[in-house]
Amino acid sequence: MLKSHTQKTNTWSEERIAALVEAHRFPLLYFATGIIGNLTDAEDIVEDAFVRLLVKKPRLRDENAMKTYLFTTAKHIAIDYLRKNRRRLKEQKDLEYLPETDVQFLEESVCKTETQREIAAALHTLSPDYREVLYLLYFEELSTVEISKIMGKTKKQIYNLAARAKKALAEILQKEDTPYEN
Repeated sequence: MLKSHTQKTNTWSEERIAALVEAHRFPLLYFATGIIGNLTDAEDIVEDAFVRLLVKKPRLRDENAMKTYLFTTAKHIAIDYLRKNRRRLKEQKDLEYLPETDVQFLEESVCKTETQREIAAALHTLSPDYREVLYLLYFEELSTVEISKIMGKTKKQIYNLAARAKKALAEILQKEDTPYEN
């Protein structure tokens, strides 16, 4: 189990590293796959995020700060990946080579209930910013301050973005007759 949020997260033992990977691997993988749309490359991005964490060994005040650091790092690596591979990705876009079983496995790892899986499927139809803010807010249960750090926006922008994203998601779910609580 990870340390309580009141303890410093400055120890880097093998057990600590294994616990971090265990706790954050699948959520980061799901997050990165949502950004770049490719599971294989998303795995590389998540691995790079953990490598950067271990190389820099930042002094973070608690587990939420660690989670924020990892998601921010993964997002930046994913954006760099998209910039570097823009031409190749444009050519492959029509192929949609992410196997359905991989998507299903990721969703089952992150989404614990059937309603969460239905909402996750609906999230894929939203714009990337809407999808990202809702995923971080509801699936990762991060605060608006933490999300603002990850997304590089102000707290007010995150609040407004989340409100618009929730409205768009509610409209999609109403069309699909999926229960949705605001």
